[in-house]
Amino acid sequence: MPKQINITFTYEETEEKFEPLSVEYGTGDNHSMLAYLLAYIAANESLKKPCFLNHFEKDLKVLILENALEKMNGSN
Repeated sequence: MPKQINITFTYEETEEKFEPLSVEYGTGDNHSMLAYLLAYIAANESLKKPCFLNHFEKDLKVLILENALEKMNGSN
């Protein structure tokens, strides 16, 4: 039976930047499918715009650091 991963990303955009408002998604227990989906999107977008992977890597590092800081601050 076919399954779906639905992602809803809500944001506001100005000329200088965008502000994420919410990200909603569900994977059930299948995180490997979500990883594949993100890799698939990144690979296809990098064919269209070679700079995409640089943006993706930068954003991923920032988000990982933000999550680590939140976890550290939350445990104090």
